[in-house]
Amino acid sequence: MKQEFGTQEPSSRLSRIQLPLAAAILMWLSQPPFSLWPVALVCLLPLFFVVLQGNRLSRADWFGLWIGGTLYWLASLQGLRHAHTLMFLGWFALSAYLATYWLLFVCASRWLRQHCRLPLGLSVAVAWVGQEYLRNYVLTGLSACMLGHTMAEVPVVMQIAAWTGSFGVSLFVVCVNLLIYRVITSRWMAQRVSKWCGCMQCCSFDATQVKRVNNQIDAVLMIAWITLVLLVGIWRLDSDENDASDQIGTFLLVQRSETVEYTQPTSRAIEIYQAYVRETLDAIAECGEPVNAVIWPESMYTAGNPWMEIAVDEVHADSATESPLAYSAAVAGLSPMDLRRAVAESQNYFQHRSQFLTEAVNQISIENEPIDFLVGCGVLRYAEQPEVYCGLVQFGSQGKVKQWYGKNHLVMFGEYIPIISAFPFLQSILPPGMGLNRGQAPEPMQVGTANLLPNICIETAVEHVAVNHLNTLRGRGQTADALVTVTNDGWFDQSSVLEHHLRCAQFVAVAAGLPIMSSANSGPTAWIDSYGRIQKRLELGTNGYLLAKPTRPAAETFYSRFGDWPALICGLLTTLPLMQGIVIVIRRKRSAATSG
Repeated sequence: MKQEFGTQEPSSRLSRIQLPLAAAILMWLSQPPFSLWPVALVCLLPLFFVVLQGNRLSRADWFGLWIGGTLYWLASLQGLRHAHTLMFLGWFALSAYLATYWLLFVCASRWLRQHCRLPLGLSVAVAWVGQEYLRNYVLTGLSACMLGHTMAEVPVVMQIAAWTGSFGVSLFVVCVNLLIYRVITSRWMAQRVSKWCGCMQCCSFDATQVKRVNNQIDAVLMIAWITLVLLVGIWRLDSDENDASDQIGTFLLVQRSETVEYTQPTSRAIEIYQAYVRETLDAIAECGEPVNAVIWPESMYTAGNPWMEIAVDEVHADSATESPLAYSAAVAGLSPMDLRRAVAESQNYFQHRSQFLTEAVNQISIENEPIDFLVGCGVLRYAEQPEVYCGLVQFGSQGKVKQWYGKNHLVMFGEYIPIISAFPFLQSILPPGMGLNRGQAPEPMQVGTANLLPNICIETAVEHVAVNHLNTLRGRGQTADALVTVTNDGWFDQSSVLEHHLRCAQFVAVAAGLPIMSSANSGPTAWIDSYGRIQKRLELGTNGYLLAKPTRPAAETFYSRFGDWPALICGLLTTLPLMQGIVIVIRRKRSAATSG
């Protein structure tokens, strides 16, 4: 049978089951909880053999590939099932969806080799980066478990992310896999293995394939990228000249391991708040040095008393123009005037307990310098309709709220339902105000002389979100000295999901060129420098604090200014076989209709 391209035909069973399963196991071992990063340098080899299979892949081949990918994602994201019983369904659905990107990778690689006549290296490099790009954007996007994240413990390799984002690090891993593949499939290796085995039949390689794999242009490009990544990493780490004079402040990050539930009574929320108050006071008394700000994790400050406010354009409405608040007031069971009074009372109570906390901190602080608080807290805003936000609230030494940030990138089906926004009439079947609202573009929170860019939870798990926020600030002539992220990962116990989240933050730090201070319930609470190196962290599931002393970044990164357009090109090329398939289906339907 004539082969379009590829290697010696693997057995049906090997193609359908063993190769995808081997890839799944190797990828899983290279990521948390095992974090065996050298394994990542060979984890794609089984998929290369699938790409290079000569004959057309059968449905069983594709199904086996999808099963392998699903098993990989089930193992990698198994921590999601701890959040809620119903999350078992979400865990399976998400894993099954993400596994389709393995199919896209193999399909695009084979198509680029067959139709564009690209060598193996260019084909798989474009296809892998392309499918990762699409995964970062489609259905709100997810950056966790990118291939490049396996290099989180190798800072010299991570630095290329300042120019390319995580995509460039993934490309580095792909190139190393390709070089290893070239070696083990070369004629020289075949001859050595045959000699060791004493059997020429066990290592027969098609001469045409050897020629393709050893394409010189392909090899030069792979070696050039690997060399460039290493040189850039060495140069960038050697250029780290920040010292204590560049320090933007001292920040106290608080962590506790508090169990949380979806339907949590107010009494439990108050218990959590009180536990964080005690932890904060103990930390201030123990740290023995002045602190500029205290940072609490997502939602830990709410305690049944979110920050409430009325939309600015409604505050001065008189009795003749109460209608804008009429619906919100009706939802609350109040008149518009009573709603205003209730919001004012809630604000007074919120700021009173905030003042109580700041005064308690000031009494035990070694200096009387003002201390700001940046706390994860719910925000309820009344306009024409009630608006509920997952927020990060900043208040000063007198307990007065300075500003707040509403989470801009929400979790699909967990924090919002996309179909409701697409079909407003369906809202009638849901309780008013159900779900979270999307926050506006961020404003930097000033603490002393430092401008801090706020970020909440999943926003560090989708790499382009923080970079887009930074570009928004730059467009307004503003800057940021560090990124502050608060998260509540207590939903997932101490599973590997937490470590995946931390690795996402490491790569965001490099890509954005900003140090990151992350305060998380149950962990991982960490201070990461602008080179992606973890300076300090707290262990998962522990109670405690750490002092972060980030330095001002030297310069903005190429990636934060120009974005990921090279990866976009790869993403577009990766979709070409899908586009071709759609065109073929349309033509066949038209042809059938015409002949009919």
